[in-house]
Amino acid sequence: MSAARGPRIALAQLNVWVGDLDGNASKIIAAARRAVGLGADLVVCPELSLLGYPPDDLVTRAGMPAAVTAALQRVRDEVPEIAIAVGYPEFAEDKIYNAAAVFRAGQRIGHYRKQVLPNYGVFDEKRHFAVGAESCVIELCGVRIGVTICEDLWYPQPVAAARTAGAEFVVNLNASPFDVAKRQQRREVLKQRARENQMGIAYVNCVGGQDELVFDGDTQVFNSQGQALINTPAYVEDVFDFQLDARGRPTAAAADSEPAVEIALVYGALVQGVRDYVTRNGFERVYVGLSGGIDSALAVAVAADALGPERVHAVAMPSRYSAAMSHDDACAQAQALGVQFAAIPIEPAFQAFGAMLAPAFCGTEPGTAEENLQSRIRGALLMALANKFQGVVLATGNKSE
Repeated sequence: MSAARGPRIALAQLNVWVGDLDGNASKIIAAARRAVGLGADLVVCPELSLLGYPPDDLVTRAGMPAAVTAALQRVRDEVPEIAIAVGYPEFAEDKIYNAAAVFRAGQRIGHYRKQVLPNYGVFDEKRHFAVGAESCVIELCGVRIGVTICEDLWYPQPVAAARTAGAEFVVNLNASPFDVAKRQQRREVLKQRARENQMGIAYVNCVGGQDELVFDGDTQVFNSQGQALINTPAYVEDVFDFQLDARGRPTAAAADSEPAVEIALVYGALVQGVRDYVTRNGFERVYVGLSGGIDSALAVAVAADALGPERVHAVAMPSRYSAAMSHDDACAQAQALGVQFAAIPIEPAFQAFGAMLAPAFCGTEPGTAEENLQSRIRGALLMALANKFQGVVLATGNKSE
């Protein structure tokens, strides 16, 4: 005789765009349909996934409440065969809440307002959002599931309150930016919340680059003993599912702990950030000054992985200070990566600048100022190419420059 079955839960690790309500609603609906195909009873989307994170002053626009309502209605109505937990800004009582709604069969069966609002680093939530106070517990397939949002997980009270309200399992909706040090710290917090409440927890995060922020995913599931059962790949947009038994216990086997390969995580963040910045701003290509040195070599490699080599234009700009070996190295890397490559000697421009500066530099010896003219000239040429051909320039300088 088989064990009694609880709900199957799908976690939608989505790449949503700030302000794109229609596009984000379509992504949520597509994820829900994918979850239906997996046999899931509930799909959980990230924090503020309907509007994107961080929304900042977008939530204060006059037309935003109506636009959010319309997008939320689409999500509610278009996939009635599965429960959908979606993060959105709620406009109520002359306040704005960082909220989550759970819909099933066209009806709202759950509603939650974030209780702990972060106000440090890149977070500025107290400026826009009011604090929630009530727990949310829904019932699916006989199992009671609590809903919390992001920072709520870092403090004992919200999860404990969900447990007191009858939750047997908790889902946590997140929009948590990438931070190398935070990944392990987050795991320890998840373990602690699970153990102290003797209750499994699913943490779902978004992926993607939004201006200066990158979201790495890191979606995961823990059982009541604090064992990690699921760790999703970083920077991958996908839907991941797992099964609860009739007592709300996740039945997946314990996952191997993910090694902290910091270099790979940082490189992935660079690739994700470049890809989404270029794509979301509508640029067709990128230009990189390729000198043969380490800095520009890394920038070209990131660009090629982010966009594909056909959209990357590497430009060598040799001058009197350039070694032949540097130019050869630049050519070799461009060929190895398959990126577009051109050489534009800058000696004529260097001579023109020198002539213009000669009266001011009279009586001095050539030195750093003359050498640094190279980077100024190269920057002007790269910007001209980018402006002419609908591109953007990627910086390659290190901190010393």
